[in-house]
Amino acid sequence: MGVAEVVHYRVGDYLFTEKPYFFVGVVWLELLFLSPFSIVSIFGILCSKPWFNTTCLIYGISIATPITTVLGELMGSGKASEKLMMMYSPSMDLDVLAFLCGLITCFSKTSLALSKRSTCFA
Repeated sequence: MGVAEVVHYRVGDYLFTEKPYFFVGVVWLELLFLSPFSIVSIFGILCSKPWFNTTCLIYGISIATPITTVLGELMGSGKASEKLMMMYSPSMDLDVLAFLCGLITCFSKTSLALSKRSTCFA
């Protein structure tokens, strides 16, 4: 029994067994771009790099796009079980959290820079 059959049997994930073209593209995107990007982001966390907030913003957007497509397929097809939806939903929550983390820290840096600039000209 292969991995796809085990995943389909346990969770009912028909995307692994049917392999629609968009899902294959999403998997390749995650393998080629997002996996190395995750490693770079972990490096940014561990070393407290100033560009980490920007990588959070990029990562949140670049994961939310394919996950939205997958969730749209699962909801629209009517084939998805509740267990399968519960398997994909946390990744969307993580994407929104990463996006907001990057966005909030970018706004706080911008407002901090503006407050410093306004005190210099006063």
